[in-house]
Amino acid sequence: AGRELENDVLTLYADFGILAGTEVFTWYGGSAVFDGNYTNIAAPEGSQSFRTWGSFWQGWGIFAREFGAPDPRDMTVFSNGFMRFWYRSSSTLKVQIEAANGQKATAYVPSTTNQWVEVSIPIGNFAGIQSVNLAQVYGLFEITAETAGEFWVDDVRWVKGIFRVYRDAGIPPGSDIITFAGGDAIFDADYGDVSAPEGV
Repeated sequence: AGRELENDVLTLYADFGILAGTEVFTWYGGSAVFDGNYTNIAAPEGSQSFRTWGSFWQGWGIFAREFGAPDPRDMTVFSNGFMRFWYRSSSTLKVQIEAANGQKATAYVPSTTNQWVEVSIPIGNFAGIQSVNLAQVYGLFEITAETAGEFWVDDVRWVKGIFRVYRDAGIPPGSDIITFAGGDAIFDADYGDVSAPEGV
């Protein structure tokens, strides 16, 4: 059994297993080994990771299914969010999101030289995302090595985006600050005479 949405994060794969209402599919072009409960290397989350080894090309994914049939999920609340996961690989990996109609959006993550790295890919940065209906997502996470090799994945999540209106970096492009006052007032967006919780 898996977990549902907690604190604006939808976890697809972790030590608890995979999200309820999903299945893992694999694909490969030669010989391949898949192990979603691998424990022979230290994992960044818990004690298990998903190991993939193959002699040509190979990959796996988490698909929204119920009772043996596709059951696409509405992921529109994550449209300004991120695909976040840990991975360890000696080669570039292809990451995809797939809609119920088969349209896919794609991003690539580089080799980590066999070190664990956490990556956070903005959903809007996936190539082709405009053609993917996020209200009907079937392939929630698909990852493929297009060459022979070995890679590991852990703690796969969809994470809601955080929209910051004001911080040290300024305000969002295309926006303005408008002030209102009923009497004398001073407004200073760059005030630095007191300690601030973010920046200076």
